Amino acid sequence: MGKNKLTLKTVIYLMLFIFIAYSMYLYLTPETPEKNQLEIHFISVGQGDAVLIKLPDTKNMLIDAGSNKYSNKVINYIRHQGINQLDYVIATHPHEDHIGGLDRVISTFRIGKIFMPDVIHPTRSFEDVLTIIKKKKLRITPAKKDLVIINNNKKDLKAVIISPEDKKYDKINNYSVVLKLTYHKTSFLFTGDIEKEIESKLVNSKYNLRSNLIKIPHHGSATSSSTPFLKEVSPGYAVISVGRDNDYNHPSPITLEKLKEMKVKIFRTDKQGTIIVMSDGSRLSFNLQPLEISYQKKNNNKNKAVKIISLDLKNEVVVIKNTGNETINLAGWKLVSLKGNQQFNFPDNTVLKPGQSFKILSGPSALNKPDNIIWTRSNIWNNSGDGALLTDSNGEIIDRLLREED
Repeated sequence: MGKNKLTLKTVIYLMLFIFIAYSMYLYLTPETPEKNQLEIHFISVGQGDAVLIKLPDTKNMLIDAGSNKYSNKVINYIRHQGINQLDYVIATHPHEDHIGGLDRVISTFRIGKIFMPDVIHPTRSFEDVLTIIKKKKLRITPAKKDLVIINNNKKDLKAVIISPEDKKYDKINNYSVVLKLTYHKTSFLFTGDIEKEIESKLVNSKYNLRSNLIKIPHHGSATSSSTPFLKEVSPGYAVISVGRDNDYNHPSPITLEKLKEMKVKIFRTDKQGTIIVMSDGSRLSFNLQPLEISYQKKNNNKNKAVKIISLDLKNEVVVIKNTGNETINLAGWKLVSLKGNQQFNFPDNTVLKPGQSFKILSGPSALNKPDNIIWTRSNIWNNSGDGALLTDSNGEIIDRLLREED
């Protein structure tokens, strides 16, 4: 009888010990909160795109992977985030600066679904991507408008492809996948390298383009970011993924001027490196402050005296005049055609005296006379409508003049 009581007592003490130990475990172990933050990482990959998205449902998405030479950087960046699986991979279009590093990324990580537009590009980079997809026995889902990639009602999270359509385009850029990502009250538009043709279609489509943040199309080229498109998106923030001192003069001063006029806050990978955007579903926060770019500063009053007086599209003549009282050195200044984004760099010894005018001529009939400056013997201006932009040596926009068809 005494032995049985001892056993019962031991059991009671043991159960009490287990209860106390478990209670202390619950008290001391922090509760792991359910992930409720969306993170978008615009990885700095020079003149290219690579966007890593850490979704609030704990899954991960990659949009493009930069060029071949940045593949190690992209892989290491993803690893540093503690990621070993990419649930969604989107190759916006088969240009090397977007998919060059994608084959090594696919080879390195576990991959869920892959989305690519239905277009073939005869390049080694494109073939390398197809080869690794086949080797890992993955399947490509054709990226077409209305394709819903994510529809998580619990998280109020949705990702839908809104372009391309199921048709043929003259330019590879226009096959770019355009993705609208929405998380509760915040929204994001990823645009690849679409140009104005696709922007116009989207403006006239059924889609609600309005977004808190836009990845500016085609690295800020003047062939994209049309005014109607930007107004329809109405972003508060813009990210431009672009290479430092690139050969394409991206981003175009025209694009920057449009964003400035709309009071959009700008981030640039060439000037700031990797940009990280965070959303709790209501507000956005960033790892860096928006750029205070030179064109946002107040222009020097002396420089503002230089005006574009006229633009003759047919005869290829632009007249600029110094309307002020001081001589202005035009070294480092640029005259830019809006349609083609061609740029004329004023020679270092160019000075414009008070009241003096210069004619900047182009085309085969351009004559070399006093106060005439020959840009090129090729035609520059688009007779169906074009515009001229004048920037100073700091890249600040001094004047602009738009002309309809002559």
